[in-house]
Amino acid sequence: MNNIVYIGKYTLTEEYQSAEAKRVLNQIKYLEKYYNITIITFSPDKSDYSFHINLKTKLNKGILDFLKFPFYWIYVLFILVKRKKSGNYLMLESIIETYSFVPLLFAKTLGYKIIHDIVEDFTLTQKDISKNQKKTLMLSLWFEKRIAKFCSGIIVISENLKTKFKYNGIPIVKLYNSVEDRTQVELNENPVEFNLFYCGSFGPKDGIIDLIEAFDILSKKHDNIYLKLVGKGKGEYFEKCIHKIADNEHINYLGFLTEVEMFQQIRSSHLLCVTRANSDFANFGFPFKIAEYLSFGIPVLTTTVSDIPLILKDNVTAFFVEPNNPNSISQKIINIFCQYKHAIEVGKNGREFELNNFSIQIIG
Repeated sequence: MNNIVYIGKYTLTEEYQSAEAKRVLNQIKYLEKYYNITIITFSPDKSDYSFHINLKTKLNKGILDFLKFPFYWIYVLFILVKRKKSGNYLMLESIIETYSFVPLLFAKTLGYKIIHDIVEDFTLTQKDISKNQKKTLMLSLWFEKRIAKFCSGIIVISENLKTKFKYNGIPIVKLYNSVEDRTQVELNENPVEFNLFYCGSFGPKDGIIDLIEAFDILSKKHDNIYLKLVGKGKGEYFEKCIHKIADNEHINYLGFLTEVEMFQQIRSSHLLCVTRANSDFANFGFPFKIAEYLSFGIPVLTTTVSDIPLILKDNVTAFFVEPNNPNSISQKIINIFCQYKHAIEVGKNGREFELNNFSIQIIG
């Protein structure tokens, strides 16, 4: 049986996984039927997955952690040699980073086929990164120009990334995130309380302030509409979100939840929201929560960023709204609220679309 070795900064704890980690874990649920799987992570978090080897370290946290890298590289080399058989693949998160460059060279020398799984264009975040991250970015930019010399194939998550990485002779495929199939949530056509829901990060690309401002407009007209927010963030934008949340008693900020707790909150909601802002960073990525939301059969409201207008249909599989426009978001939610019987059908259509396009079997 051939081998696939993943290397990344994935968070693979049992109760919480980042979007990047879920992308990998869901791939593995299909691939492990046909391949021996090993995941090597550089993370301070532990997990109980049998295929997971965690080189416990806090990346970019100081000179002591940097000095540990030679030990980690030797350990990775040992794993690559031990796993080596006739068919071997190394799957790398993103382009290349300090921790993964030397393992890539090892794998290339051993005859592994190198595959890059690219989900964002990190060159678009240069203004908001630390000095250590800028050093990593320089290495990534150097490698990006020479990627054809190192890799056997590229996986991307959006049409913009696919266009960017079209190199002659290198296979490239676009794969969205996959999700496990969920049971259809049964919804009441006339709910007494109407719950909006968002879960994810709280950064400028996520458009949370637009959603909160839209809800402020709504809550002045309807006293039975509520907004539940789940997730975390940092910095000035997150602090601004928290300040705005405190001003509206109909907003319930639940903070960080485990996956099980999050799913419970989703199942008690009536409209799931993805209000990403219109930015280059957002348009080169693709929101993981789109596939996750659709899997429950609950209506989804989403801004028209990235590939969303290419794959979903407004008022058929989801509800589209203009990004960066709280008034537009507010009006769309009112329309959905007033025609919720139709919205339920859109939610069911969205789930059917997920089953045919985002399921683990289809993506696998």
